[in-house]
Amino acid sequence: MSQSSCFLARVARRGENLAARAPSSARRFCWGLWQRRRRRARRGVQQAALHGEVLEDRSLLSGNPLAELAGLGRLAVDPQSYDPSAILVRFRAEDARGTDTGRAWPLVRGLQRVGLAQGVSLEAALAAYRADPRVLYAEPDYRVQMTLAPNDPQFVSQWALDNTGQTGGTPDADIDAPGAWNVTTGTSSTIVAVIDTGVDYNHPDLAANMWVNAREIAGNGVDDDENGFVDDVRGWNFVRNTNDPMDDQGHGTHVAGTIGAVGDNGVGVAGVNWNVRIMAVKFLDSSGSGTSMAAPHVAGVAAMVRGLHSDWTHRQVIDQVLNSVDYVPALEGRTAASGRLNAARAVGVLDTQGPRVLGSVPSGGVGGVVSSIRLTFQESIAAASFGLEDIASFQGPQGPISVTAVNAVPGSFNRKFDVTFAPQAAYGAYAMVVGPAINTPPPSASANSPRSHRTTFPSRWPR
Repeated sequence: MSQSSCFLARVARRGENLAARAPSSARRFCWGLWQRRRRRARRGVQQAALHGEVLEDRSLLSGNPLAELAGLGRLAVDPQSYDPSAILVRFRAEDARGTDTGRAWPLVRGLQRVGLAQGVSLEAALAAYRADPRVLYAEPDYRVQMTLAPNDPQFVSQWALDNTGQTGGTPDADIDAPGAWNVTTGTSSTIVAVIDTGVDYNHPDLAANMWVNAREIAGNGVDDDENGFVDDVRGWNFVRNTNDPMDDQGHGTHVAGTIGAVGDNGVGVAGVNWNVRIMAVKFLDSSGSGTSMAAPHVAGVAAMVRGLHSDWTHRQVIDQVLNSVDYVPALEGRTAASGRLNAARAVGVLDTQGPRVLGSVPSGGVGGVVSSIRLTFQESIAAASFGLEDIASFQGPQGPISVTAVNAVPGSFNRKFDVTFAPQAAYGAYAMVVGPAINTPPPSASANSPRSHRTTFPSRWPR
């Protein structure tokens, strides 16, 4: 277990002097094993000699295990996914005694997992513990998982793929690329044509992913594949009508790198799709310009979806990308899907919390009669899975309210639904509970898995 290989050690009955044979961390490890064996032997348990064997080249964990984990991937916390039946509470060291309210975690002094009694909401429990002066902090028991992170040195600055606030921006305002990479990093069977200023096909971060026309023999002056273009091995230059699509401006290479720079190769950046094949098509000269930088992110994700579902039509691929975006109210009417690309959801990463309602807007003017409410979900849902039976309850100041219809709003990508009910004129609090079986849409099998989620929306109508 040295820096290059596991340390070969033998812990015998009398012990051995390991000081000259191992680094301190390995020495502590072996010495601890020997001490535990001695204790067991003293209790009369017969133990054979313990041997540590060379298995394979490895390195010891450093003094900072999280730093080592970052090299293998990274821990991701989903703020929307947690255990609703318990919370984590850490008491101050001086107040830890006498506070045995749940399972203790010996690695963190004073930390306990507190189960919630029936009828006690997570929000109420958090508020109570956070108000207790003996408590350092109280948090939900969030779901944590390892995410795949590439070793490309400039990945840490690619906030569009994984935004941790590293450039002063908003954490998680990104396309959730690491979540998608846990499912797929793309496939070489998918080809993306970059129609731009050309592509530097010799670039060290692109060369391995450049498409090569296998049906064409380079330099023989013959149109071998009979497609009308002679020696189009790498693509085509429509500016000069030649077979050399080399980029003389830089924009096309930037676009190609965003889509498909080789990922996890220790060079430069990581593309959205690590293994896609890039076809260079040059139609702009050195003074030209190209697409917005949002387009290559979408193209990279579309290529990953296509790689996972080679039997899908182009329309199904497009719909999957559009239906899986993160809804952003500020983008309403500004983009086709009124949201931000979500690579993880596009490739089928399940949102364990299910569809959630972001807002509710009642119809009618100030002081008028209200007969419907428009619900906005954070993602597209299957319209057929949301009907009258999914309004679990609807209460107003005068009691239960009868819902008469639930309809998707045209052009909303099934993110907005109008819930119609008997006209209401009484002033007061209204609460609607939606769920639990509202599903996301096909054709993705994983995205179509049943979800259970209930949310309450209080309002005061009329206004």
